[in-house]
Amino acid sequence: MEIKFVKQRFSKGFSIVELMVAILIGLIILAGVIQVVITSKSTFVGQEEMSFIQENARYSVDLISKDIQSAGYWGCAGSNARTALVARNTAAPELLSTEPVGGYDGTSYDSMPDYLKTRIRAVTLPDGTTAYPDVLMVRGAEGVMAGIQTHDGSTITTEIAHNLKDNSYFVVIGEDCRRLSIVKAATASANQIVYGASGNCSTAIKPSLLKKTFDCTEAYEAYLSGATVMEYGAKAYFVGESSAVSGFPALKRLVFTASGVAQEELALGIEDMQVLYGIQSLGGNVQYKTADQVAAAEWSQIASVQVQMVFRSQSAAAQRAVEQNFLGKTYNDGFMRQLVSTTLRLRNRI
Repeated sequence: MEIKFVKQRFSKGFSIVELMVAILIGLIILAGVIQVVITSKSTFVGQEEMSFIQENARYSVDLISKDIQSAGYWGCAGSNARTALVARNTAAPELLSTEPVGGYDGTSYDSMPDYLKTRIRAVTLPDGTTAYPDVLMVRGAEGVMAGIQTHDGSTITTEIAHNLKDNSYFVVIGEDCRRLSIVKAATASANQIVYGASGNCSTAIKPSLLKKTFDCTEAYEAYLSGATVMEYGAKAYFVGESSAVSGFPALKRLVFTASGVAQEELALGIEDMQVLYGIQSLGGNVQYKTADQVAAAEWSQIASVQVQMVFRSQSAAAQRAVEQNFLGKTYNDGFMRQLVSTTLRLRNRI
């Protein structure tokens, strides 16, 4: 009989050194995976923020460009037309003018009218000081052009329906294309506009070709058939606090409406704005100045406008905090920023 011996085998586990090596390898792999996830998320957030900035930049530039290029449009009346600024507005008198563009420099914040100072958002710098963006104003006639059929006293009857409402501001362009008036309506129906002394300095609105200025004491003279009526448009662009997202900057504008001055929010993320005005000399050269540097007589010589805007990301965690400089201001708060600049000619000054 054959006897077999069975050798007993004993199970062995990992040694402490092997276990530590395995854990170390696992941690290295896990760290790599985490780094890939973090990098991917950071890249995704950065792309989302840059997309946010670029979308708002395109929209803002397109909007401002259209208004600047059409500024100073008064129908067939040229820049040398006799003007009568008959209308009055106590809420925002600076918006009423026949100058195509105007504005305020941010360094003169204290001298700005109160209705702007209460709306403009300050830029807080790392040293705790504050700075203020510029304000841009554009003006001109817009909307439906309706020919005047009759002008009797303070009543204007148009040949077609206009788009004016009660208390609207409107422009009358003379039948000779050499006279221009800005008037405030009292009542407006489909084909009729009635104005009066309330809201205007006079009921006589047609300027004389013999006088250089309109002094509100001229005798009544009616506009003749062939004159036209359009809505008066004036807008003030500024950077304010967003009404949609608390604590966030936004591009806004004030516009004239029949009920007064209305505020519109246009785009998010605009933190700063600087405007330079190009004054064209007789030789054709253009010199750019800030609003503070433009003399009163030079506003009528503005041929182009340069607008620079600083756009900011939504999140401060979009990038590592590094020192950045835009429009003479230094930032190191971690927000992504982009400077967008555009220079536009006033088409009605070409």
